[in-house]
Amino acid sequence: MKTTTFRKFLVVLPGTFLVYLLDACVMDYLPIFGVKGNLLIAFIAVVIVSGGKKAAFCVSALVGILTETMLGAVEGLYIIAYPILTMLWAQAFADRSDRQREKREMLHPNKPQEELPALLRIFLAAVLMTASMQIVLLVYVYLAGTEITMLHVTRAFFIVLLTGGLSVLIAFPVRMILGLYRRKKTLEEEGVHL
Repeated sequence: MKTTTFRKFLVVLPGTFLVYLLDACVMDYLPIFGVKGNLLIAFIAVVIVSGGKKAAFCVSALVGILTETMLGAVEGLYIIAYPILTMLWAQAFADRSDRQREKREMLHPNKPQEELPALLRIFLAAVLMTASMQIVLLVYVYLAGTEITMLHVTRAFFIVLLTGGLSVLIAFPVRMILGLYRRKKTLEEEGVHL
């Protein structure tokens, strides 16, 4: 494991426990329109973009284990769903290394290789991960014999929006703790424009 990856993991690990405790203990007291956003998925989305795929997988596996052991209503769902959804959406939204960018440029020389801004990728990752999880939960409810109503769909929609908003809200402090803004400032002082 590289030093920077190990450092990111050491920074993100305590944050994972803190976010889990906040989601389990505090978020129930902060509902909006009768629903609460998923702080865990919002945090995972920030880690996907800011920490990379390896750190995101470790965080999602830990979140899945913690959720499964403490809050799991459906046996085995969270321990499987969190890592799978994380790796699925990390393929689309994680930062690419210089080697990956060069490989893409060689494969597609006429196509520009610019990425979306980090904050937009964080929001999209959170929204799409939450939407995927809500679809899985709605399918489970339907298979358990409950008819899906418009209320179920509306609640799922608000959960998706709230989680996207939470991801943008926590993106700045998490990225600052990971040292991303400090590195950008240092590079700009050296004359490298990002």
